[in-house]
Amino acid sequence: MDWRWVVAGLIVVGFLLTAGNLLGAFVSVRKQVSTEEQRISDSKALSEDERADMAARTAEQERDVEHSGAIQEKYNTLYDQRGLIRPSYDNLVYLSAYESKRIVGLTLDSTRDNLIWAGVGLFVSTIAGVWSLWL
Repeated sequence: MDWRWVVAGLIVVGFLLTAGNLLGAFVSVRKQVSTEEQRISDSKALSEDERADMAARTAEQERDVEHSGAIQEKYNTLYDQRGLIRPSYDNLVYLSAYESKRIVGLTLDSTRDNLIWAGVGLFVSTIAGVWSLWL
């Protein structure tokens, strides 16, 4: 048996694993970017709706605290249902840090398997390359 064909096959398999899974990781991250763009759009829409509700409330009532609390609860619920954090003066300090941490975590989770398989591809190619030195 000619072992050079086995080595060549291992090199090709290693390349395909590496290239395919790096491409898969890229696609996964691009998909995540689309999801985040939708979250930003949802957050903007909710903020605009809330401002409109508060403006309408102000025009209709003179500082009706109970009605204002109902609006806040409504939007707290809407933000929670969409997995968003409702911006407020209390969380403006850490909101961007929280979102950055969440995005990095999502990116790592979505690319972990691809990166592991890309590493396996590099390992297979390296073993084949080293093996070829003795053939």
